[in-house]
Amino acid sequence: MVSPMTPSHVVIAFDATRDRGELELTLTVNSLRMRGDILHSGGTIIYLGVLHRVVHPMGYHSKPSEFFGTGIRAVEEEVTKKVDMYVNMLLPSAEKCADQGVSVEVKVTAGFPIKQVILQEIMACNAAWVVLDRHLRRDLRFYLKQIPCKVAIIQDTLAVDVVRPHTTDDTDTIEHKLFYSLSKPVPPFTCPGNGNNVRSSIACRSYSVSVGALESSDMLNTNLMTSSTFKLRDYSPLLDLASSSMQENS
Repeated sequence: MVSPMTPSHVVIAFDATRDRGELELTLTVNSLRMRGDILHSGGTIIYLGVLHRVVHPMGYHSKPSEFFGTGIRAVEEEVTKKVDMYVNMLLPSAEKCADQGVSVEVKVTAGFPIKQVILQEIMACNAAWVVLDRHLRRDLRFYLKQIPCKVAIIQDTLAVDVVRPHTTDDTDTIEHKLFYSLSKPVPPFTCPGNGNNVRSSIACRSYSVSVGALESSDMLNTNLMTSSTFKLRDYSPLLDLASSSMQENS
């Protein structure tokens, strides 16, 4: 159980294949900031987007797993484009979070199935809280069984409902698959040099997923590892959001 004042990672998991507007991202961050029981000074919000379809160079959509090898460049380009887009959308929110001592990071992972990607990224981030986007609720039963955190879900109204207010150790062992991810911190709006600190990785280890700097396809391919299995550890809990940006301006 994480102490209320322990700096922690708060993961907001969403489907990056779907279009996402700046207003929705802003309202989500505002809801977290307004609650007062999730974010604490020294903590980090990780906006985790899962890209489970990528446009093939021939023009059709395909699963990212079908690109490893000769098509890895297409995956890299699509993931990079998504990361940069979300970073730009979150710049104003990052400035407000910085006032509370909270940092913001964007991470996009290309992989399939989306459920597997989310579980492995939670493991890698050692997340204290996880918030599932409203488009992920169809698999809520799966997440409740596999995620050892407290679980909250975002509704269509952007209100947040806590569906499991406690942690659990009763999780299954799952196969660890290979994914490509890229992460980038979101600096406060007034901070220069926004695009220099980028980390990319292949999510292939049971103990760490997004460490190290891979700056080319050649380096990325040398980091491919064989599949393994792992059991999700005891992380702490989840998150909440709603549409309270109005409170921000009052």
